[in-house]
Amino acid sequence: MTNRDDVESPSESDPASGLFRIGEDGLIEKIKARAYRCGPRLLKSIGDDAAVFAAAETSVATTDLLVEDVHFQLNKTYPRLLGRKALSVNLSDMAAMAAVPRFALLGLSAPANFHVKTLEEILEGFLEKADEAGVTLMGGDVTAADKLFLSVTLLGDAKPPAPVYRSGARPGDHIYVTGHLGDSALGLNRLLQLEALPEIEKISSIPFSAAIMRHMDPEPRLAAGRKLAGTATSMIDLSDGIASDLPRLIKESRVAGAQIEINRLPLSVEFREHYRAEQGTGGEALQAALAGGEDYELLFTVPPEWNGDGKIKELEGTVITRIGEIADTPGIVLYDAGGGRVELPTNLFSHFEVPAEGGHV
Repeated sequence: MTNRDDVESPSESDPASGLFRIGEDGLIEKIKARAYRCGPRLLKSIGDDAAVFAAAETSVATTDLLVEDVHFQLNKTYPRLLGRKALSVNLSDMAAMAAVPRFALLGLSAPANFHVKTLEEILEGFLEKADEAGVTLMGGDVTAADKLFLSVTLLGDAKPPAPVYRSGARPGDHIYVTGHLGDSALGLNRLLQLEALPEIEKISSIPFSAAIMRHMDPEPRLAAGRKLAGTATSMIDLSDGIASDLPRLIKESRVAGAQIEINRLPLSVEFREHYRAEQGTGGEALQAALAGGEDYELLFTVPPEWNGDGKIKELEGTVITRIGEIADTPGIVLYDAGGGRVELPTNLFSHFEVPAEGGHV
């Protein structure tokens, strides 16, 4: 959990820095000054009871909520990167639908004494990522709370052959993933071991900095997702890890199961160096690669005749790897390089776990 003693207290160090000094309207004006814009599709932006936009023939909507002490700790991240990540996790959903993101709504809750400058840095990161993705912030809401909440709703277009759903996989389809697996889990593990974050300009000098950045500033695979429209039979983004997300795709596709070859799992040099595992056969490495979560890579299925031959190839500048296939036998079965069966990780993340000591949920 975040130790607020480790975070600068604006009410003590600078009485004029807390949100209570500018109020709700002052905060909205700060956001409006940075984000206000209109255009051919956006007819009315921030400043009215609702934004007005012209919808596409097929529109896509998604929303995600980042909660302090659940999804992030304030003393274990940089405000600008937190703002970028708040949008990126939604952009990853758009990538999984092969959709083009267009407009965002931002819901923001924070304590009354939350540092205005910190909030401005979060907003700058959010808008920086929005510009990169061609997204316009068109509205939202602000309110007081006992901790920081960032809720983002993203609207986009899905022109044929998009969208791609989770529900199209068929037995025999090959399973691919983009990028590398487990780096975000490794980065979080290293972050939690640091007594204090270095200045952001110096983070590259610490061990496993690439994995740390993968956790704090993930890159949604928008271009790859759009390229796969018309080719992928199903697709899902890996927000919780293969061990959690692949069963969801299997369920939606109404297929029996899948077979995964763990020696094919794409692991970065940093990851293998840390776990000293060859292609993910170690227990801890397998747990991180399949169940670590927050990789925000794409898992997708394609017909077996597709020209991905099981080797690494390039898709819109993103490395992809075939890791298995959809099966007509029940369950997800893992195989090692020798063909032996390996247990699927069971220590999976859930937002609504039963408390360890029992009690009421």
